[in-house]
Amino acid sequence: MTVRFMYNGIKIDGTLYKAWYSKDDYTPESGIQKDTISMYADSYKRIPRIAGLSISNDTDSMSDYFETDTIRITPDSQFYAAALEGYKKYEEKRAKRSIAWIERKIEKEGKRSSWYSYRVQRLNEEKARLARVTA
Repeated sequence: MTVRFMYNGIKIDGTLYKAWYSKDDYTPESGIQKDTISMYADSYKRIPRIAGLSISNDTDSMSDYFETDTIRITPDSQFYAAALEGYKKYEEKRAKRSIAWIERKIEKEGKRSSWYSYRVQRLNEEKARLARVTA
């Protein structure tokens, strides 16, 4: 079974399961290990269970409670290095998309917009995030 972490999900045996990434400094109360990378499926499509990956889904159809699959990749996992690369590509793409959107808004509206100073601030934050991710 081949597993590849893409910027837009996880590819298992050639099939892409779309997902988005998250990596936060979790609190000890959360019960999640620090530097854990989480992936959240974009649809209700089930991700195949793979040895070494913690995939959870607390769906309860009896009470009409539905969740998407969540994958947690801890730093001690064999998949962590690959997942970290996928996460970095995801963050890079997100930052670039954000920068392009903000620049279009600034160009279109110019300094006359009441949002101008906020957008310049956000633009600088996104450029700093891009620099951090690509470093």
